[in-house]
Amino acid sequence: MNEIKQEIKSLSERLGQLEQLHKRSLMSVDADEAHRHSSDLDALNQKINATAASIRTKLSGLSLSRVQDQPQGRKEEKASKLAQTQQRKLGKSFLAVMRQLEDSQNQYKQQLRQQLQRQYL
Repeated sequence: MNEIKQEIKSLSERLGQLEQLHKRSLMSVDADEAHRHSSDLDALNQKINATAASIRTKLSGLSLSRVQDQPQGRKEEKASKLAQTQQRKLGKSFLAVMRQLEDSQNQYKQQLRQQLQRQYL
């Protein structure tokens, strides 16, 4: 579970980096600089997608192992409920970061469209 927490934290940090790259990309006026920012954005998006896929896989693995490991006694039942609560919390945290990512990307696309409209219309 701690590994998943760390990956979610890493994903959140990369989201901040992505937003900074979006800003720099929108402010770039030189074609070479714009191309470099575009390459940086692509590379960071690939890292983000790989991390998100890893988190999804691990969360699914936790779900499957919880279903397979049915509690036998009182202690195990409490531990199972605690693990289930932690898993739900991690899932909600992951979804919140993914929503922020989606919002950031949508905002960037909208700002890019507006910039292109100003330049060509």
